[in-house]
Amino acid sequence: MTRPLEKLAATTMDAAKQDLTLQISAGTRDEVEILASNFSFMIQEILAQKQKLEEQLQEIRRLQQYTEKVLVTMGDGLLAIDMEARVTTVNPAARRILELPVDHSIRLKPVWDLMDPESQMAGYVREVLADPSVENSGSWGLIPEKMNR
Repeated sequence: MTRPLEKLAATTMDAAKQDLTLQISAGTRDEVEILASNFSFMIQEILAQKQKLEEQLQEIRRLQQYTEKVLVTMGDGLLAIDMEARVTTVNPAARRILELPVDHSIRLKPVWDLMDPESQMAGYVREVLADPSVENSGSWGLIPEKMNR
């Protein structure tokens, strides 16, 4: 009985070190065999979950690449900010509209650096940040003529 337990203990330590390739079979026809069988089942479940997560990550990366392509190729300007008014996304069309050089990094910089604080656009941004409800979000279009930089 000591030998199968030692083998099980060694296998559990290997699994703890991320080696999930080992299979264990005690062959003792008692509680140790049940424990070894349950451990093997648990490892198989972990491997299946790992595989599923890797597939999901691959899909997320694919969707991220697709989104980036859409943003780069769309003709309309897109400038996205977070709730602290920091720029999170700006596409090439928005750079052209705002006359921002391509090599000028604005990611996570205050949106206020890109516009006249007294402009209609700045007022809209302040309004949305104060109340980001759905009712507010559709009330004003981001049309270049209205941006009043």
